[in-house]
Amino acid sequence: MPINSRAKGASYEREVGEALGLVRQLDQCRDGGGDLEHPTLAIECKRRAVTVNIPQAMAQAERSAAGRVPVVIHRVDKAESLVTMRLSDWLALYDQHWRPR
Repeated sequence: MPINSRAKGASYEREVGEALGLVRQLDQCRDGGGDLEHPTLAIECKRRAVTVNIPQAMAQAERSAAGRVPVVIHRVDKAESLVTMRLSDWLALYDQHWRPR
């Protein structure tokens, strides 16, 4: 991976971490954790120029999940960030927070 790609990824991790009030997990490669430290979410951050391989990114988040909910936060250049998660996990949130009563 070219150094500028690494720097771009680290910068995006910091950006998302600041937005969520979380810190980067600096030892993620060694420990196999996600990009951001969170007790119930395994968060992978992906920033690309053109397209993000969502299935590959989700597989990476699932590998690091260890009982947590895998989430991919991603953005391509000149676009908004998006969040991807399994439908079953999203439905649990929907039932808990947004389902009409």
